[in-house]
Amino acid sequence: MDIIDVHTRSIADIADAYARTRQQRSRPLSIRTAIRALRILAPENPCSDKELSGIVAAAAVRYGHPVEFDA
Repeated sequence: MDIIDVHTRSIADIADAYARTRQQRSRPLSIRTAIRALRILAPENPCSDKELSGIVAAAAVRYGHPVEFDA
């Protein structure tokens, strides 16, 4: 994953970077795993898991990933 400065980037930017760096486009991007990563990178983020699911799914689709809604 790219090095991310979470203090100057929005959660959507972080989700976008996460989706962009996934290498295997044939395997679904796990929403649960992505949310876990976002919570580590931005622990003070006020978004709910449901909100993060939508943000991550949009980023994944933008980069051509199938999405596994497992959260």
